[in-house]
Amino acid sequence: TGWGQKWPAHVAVFTNISRDHMDMHASPEAYLAAKAQLFISVPANAHCVLNACDPYSDFIAETIPNHAQVHYYAADKPALSQKPTLAASEIRCSRSGLDIQLIDSSLARELGGSLQLPIVGEVHAHNALAAALATHLAGIDSKAIVQGLANFRGVPGRFEIVATKPLTVVDYAH
Repeated sequence: TGWGQKWPAHVAVFTNISRDHMDMHASPEAYLAAKAQLFISVPANAHCVLNACDPYSDFIAETIPNHAQVHYYAADKPALSQKPTLAASEIRCSRSGLDIQLIDSSLARELGGSLQLPIVGEVHAHNALAAALATHLAGIDSKAIVQGLANFRGVPGRFEIVATKPLTVVDYAH
């Protein structure tokens, strides 16, 4: 049995396909297939969170068993026709962090209509929306989600500010 059968994901997230990790895979198709493996063996009543702005989400959605629930998030204008459960209406980035204004939905209202993170870089807005939706589906309280994102200091090397005068950023996480 594969790892997905031994340790099935009850909440699985697909963010995107990018060139960042192509060095680890033989081809773009192999990279996409590796990501699809997470979704193929999700258990009954699993939640699958997909990026409505990435056209590869259509392929990932095709691999998800019928017994799983599919949800979408969007930081930009969706590339797919699916309506996102959680989406940004505006992303403001400053030296002090991110302010993500949310499109009105029941989840957006539970989260207070916006998310604030003390880190910079629009990539973090995409990841924050995915994380907020995934943790909500995992049963985490909305206040804890908002607080967790507000306290997140980032991953070393991932759009990390190492100096403020002049502003100096390191962005090489993998």
